[in-house]
Amino acid sequence: MMIIDAIPYIRFYGKILLIFCVFILNTTLGYSATVRVNWDANTEADLEGYKVYYGTSSETQGWSVCDAGMVTQYDVAGLSQGEIWFFAVTAYDTSGNESGFSVQASVYIPTQAVEPGVDSDHDFIPDSIEEQWGLDPENPMDALADNDKDGVENLAEYLAGTNPLDSGDCPSSQEAGIVRDLIAEVGHDVDIYSEISDAYSVVALTDPDTSPLISGGILQGEDYTGEFEYNVFDENADLFCRLRVSIMDEILAQGPYDPDLGIVIEDSSGRVGMEIMAGAIMREAPVAVGSLRDISTEGVVNDEGDIILCEFDLAPLGLSLSNKAEIFIECDASNPLVRRWDIPTETWVNLDAGNISCNEGRVEFTTQTLGHFMIAEQGAVSETPDTKASVSAGAGSGSGSGGCFISMAGL
Repeated sequence: MMIIDAIPYIRFYGKILLIFCVFILNTTLGYSATVRVNWDANTEADLEGYKVYYGTSSETQGWSVCDAGMVTQYDVAGLSQGEIWFFAVTAYDTSGNESGFSVQASVYIPTQAVEPGVDSDHDFIPDSIEEQWGLDPENPMDALADNDKDGVENLAEYLAGTNPLDSGDCPSSQEAGIVRDLIAEVGHDVDIYSEISDAYSVVALTDPDTSPLISGGILQGEDYTGEFEYNVFDENADLFCRLRVSIMDEILAQGPYDPDLGIVIEDSSGRVGMEIMAGAIMREAPVAVGSLRDISTEGVVNDEGDIILCEFDLAPLGLSLSNKAEIFIECDASNPLVRRWDIPTETWVNLDAGNISCNEGRVEFTTQTLGHFMIAEQGAVSETPDTKASVSAGAGSGSGSGGCFISMAGL
């Protein structure tokens, strides 16, 4: 009979991989938290399962324990805020023999800066204000919309005390800087601590099952594309910034936007480009074009009988501008239809035909919101076939679901 005397191998450089998740369980009791613990499987033939131990001290005496069975992922619920929680895993066999503890992992669970029950989607805009402004209290993604199109996101306006429904009332560029943007390619990790030096913990606003993991301050690129949003806290557990991460299949051209100068970027082949005027964004931000994909040869047709010719990204995904950006793309369309994937509503939005032109294989249009775009030949098919357009925005922008499930990596 085999005795398990080896410590279970723990994924991610020998440490437990933790994902911190906050749920509102009862508005009268306040918040509780859940930490998701992941580890790699043991290979012993008589392995019976694993146990997850946890407590608020690195001393293991008095720790709580949960029997996880044969799974390699377990959610530990009901954890209090404002404390560091420590975790370790053991393995046990069919005879009840149990291994020693794995290497410990820990995570700080920050205290929410808003009163329980007031901010359902944890976007730092209270429900009552969101309802007043016509926003969705259950969708954190609309906090980075720009209702009055003044180049400042709704969240920045709320925190600065200005009116997001009045373009004449907007914060300073410093106050607008509460929102930060990062742009990355799929499969490439992002060191958030290097990009944001004051970051101490990061709380994601999407389900961790459909979002990139963050561990040790590193956002794991993996296979995710789309727009993902995070609340970044400082060491005092105060909100430092709201971070939007745009992950693209491929970055073709990228540059820094300066509010005083504007920017013009295009890919090296001259196929796609973008000009954003000075003053269109009240803060500095990276901008990029990429993820260009020709799909006309695939014969993809949407529900209206339009043949989809190509797709591409203008990042930051979902960024609103006070002035329209001018876009060009080499695309052979005689009657082009341009659509943008709207992240908060998760729907395709048709751009105004009056802002679209085409000439000799080049389509030009203007847009006041960046994001994932498609260009189609309008009404090219008389009868709509059963085949529906399978565009990347629908899958890549799953972060738009947002709302009730808040996650944080083990930092």
